[in-house]
Amino acid sequence: DEIAAARPPFKQPLPSIPDRLLALMLGGPRNQCVFIHPQLITCPDVNTATPTPPQESRSNHVREGPNVNVHMTAHPATIALGLMYMRTGNTAIARELELPATISMLEEIRPDVIFVRVLSRSLVLWDKIQPTVTWIEEQIPSIIHEYAQTVLKFPSTVEVDITDKEMAYWDEVVDRETVAEVYLYAMTAACFAMALKYSGTIGETQENVLKILEERMQFLMHDFNIESIDWPARHMIRAANRSVVNLCADMMLLSMAILNVGRGKIETIRFARYRRSHDYELSYWSHHPWKFHEEMSVHRALAMLFLGEGR
Repeated sequence: DEIAAARPPFKQPLPSIPDRLLALMLGGPRNQCVFIHPQLITCPDVNTATPTPPQESRSNHVREGPNVNVHMTAHPATIALGLMYMRTGNTAIARELELPATISMLEEIRPDVIFVRVLSRSLVLWDKIQPTVTWIEEQIPSIIHEYAQTVLKFPSTVEVDITDKEMAYWDEVVDRETVAEVYLYAMTAACFAMALKYSGTIGETQENVLKILEERMQFLMHDFNIESIDWPARHMIRAANRSVVNLCADMMLLSMAILNVGRGKIETIRFARYRRSHDYELSYWSHHPWKFHEEMSVHRALAMLFLGEGR
């Protein structure tokens, strides 16, 4: 009986947990991404264990093929991988989380996964996060930088006009929406990671980080209907989907709140108020149900600012 109790549990010949998470993030055979079924783990006798776990209920709405659906698994797997190796400085995992260097490979990644990949990589390389604009730009692929400067005229200190002929030419070369979405998601994730690291700090570094976040927030929060104001980020913002811009603005506002958590910073409150009412014609959420997320993001940021009664 003692020998039977000490017998190791049944174990399937599966890859390691990091390898399985990478397969869920990048894609791979479904049978190499599963985790050991609880019934097999707790089985006291190997001989009585069933060779396969019980058949799980299948989805009636999604066709399940031999490979994993990365559009459903990439997001949670990327977060799990980042938390698993948080602050370890593991270069191998960081290399896997790094964004691809080509447009064609970037187009294969769901846009919101860009955000979690940059954030997870920053969590792994926690000690390398720097409170500078240069560090933020390093998190954006160089090919995106080149196309953003050439096609979308960003970054720039003044607004640059793009002729219809030039626009038609670039539409044949690259997808402007992909360039804009990758740039915005990667930039927002880098700012979010920076806010996490320097949250609760006091001094010049914290002020520099807040200034960087405010500058990024200003060109995300602009009324699309105003044409008379000089807006250097106009082409970048309009190339991206409006929902992407709103989500990035929400996360940027949350980053500012995390940086100033519990302080009740008046400047951040002003940004939250402007975020709520900057698009005046659409500011009444009761008339536009798709604006609900703005209400949530603004009040979430205010809650972060007044944790501990804002002392």
